Amino acid sequence: NYLQNKCAKRSTDSGNYTIQLLNSDEFAGDALTLYWSPPKDNGGVDISNYVVERKRHAQQRGQRLAASALCHCRVRNLKIGTEYDFRVMAENKYGTSEPATTRDPIKARHPFDPPGPPGVPRCVEADEESITLTWMKPRHDGGSPIIGYVLEKRLITEDKWTKATHALIADTSHKVINLLANHEYEFRVAALNAAGQSQWSSSSDGIWCRTPPCAPKITSDLSIRDMTVIAGEEFTITVPFIGVPTPKPVWYINNNEVLTDARIKFETSQSETIFRNKCAKRSTDSGNYTIQLLNSEGSDSASCKVIVVDKPLPPQGPIDTSDITPETCNLSWRPPLDDGGSPITNYIVEKMDSSTGVWTKLSSFVRNCYYDVFGLEDKKGKTGLRP
Repeated sequence: NYLQNKCAKRSTDSGNYTIQLLNSDEFAGDALTLYWSPPKDNGGVDISNYVVERKRHAQQRGQRLAASALCHCRVRNLKIGTEYDFRVMAENKYGTSEPATTRDPIKARHPFDPPGPPGVPRCVEADEESITLTWMKPRHDGGSPIIGYVLEKRLITEDKWTKATHALIADTSHKVINLLANHEYEFRVAALNAAGQSQWSSSSDGIWCRTPPCAPKITSDLSIRDMTVIAGEEFTITVPFIGVPTPKPVWYINNNEVLTDARIKFETSQSETIFRNKCAKRSTDSGNYTIQLLNSEGSDSASCKVIVVDKPLPPQGPIDTSDITPETCNLSWRPPLDDGGSPITNYIVEKMDSSTGVWTKLSSFVRNCYYDVFGLEDKKGKTGLRP
């Protein structure tokens, strides 16, 4: 007698020797290791090997990777950042088990993470064509050293971000050049490590591409520019400065404010102001010159001296004559009321024959306010004298 069974069963559903506990570990970018436990029931025959398959999570068709005799398999040639589904089946000489599948998709990744976002960029310096920024490094580097930063910019009136520089920035500061003067920009920055790019930092506040406001400061010592000017000639005083916004110049001569007119002009640029006098006058233009520069942030002042020189006024007359003889006389006079701004060096004495009205020079080198005349001719006419 024997028992005949056309459809033998091993225990109860013992032919369903499914693998248990499929998981992954040892991530290395484009590779990872799958681990599983052997089936509780080997079907009565030793497991010969395991079949490993994979597919991209969004796809339907899978790919056989390898047959492994062990309960783990190193999977390579993955695309970093892509999610995969895996399944493993046990084989013996009678067939293949039902597959064990990963419960959730597994993303190919590095064994570390991208860094956290850096700090918000802030301005440390700006001018008419560039802005220099700095930021704090991320609080966490994701387990891998930061290899650089990506910086983007946009005008405050636009939505689209563009690269502030195409090169990877090694430091936590950068000078952004070739910007539009007097325009307002926003900036954001992201950090990179071997795992990839961090999230963007928060956007900066609006930053103007211009020199920030500052009080005027005169950048040259005007006292070394004391000058002597010839009456009737043009002269200028140039005062270099820094200051934003451009300051207004106010000039004083001997504490009296100077008003512009056809003769006197003020010419001011972003870096200097010029006092221009087209025709110097000794009577009004000699003295102590003070400039005061003023803007919304403050003021600065400096002074210099200007001496306007001219030919002297005539000696004070009338000429006194004494000790008169037919051929000689003594002359004396008083010095001019104004020496023209320079000491009198000498007097010129001339005589005129009243009969002809012609003046002739007696001496050009009279040092004092008197002169002894010799060689006069005894004529009926009179002789005129002048220093």
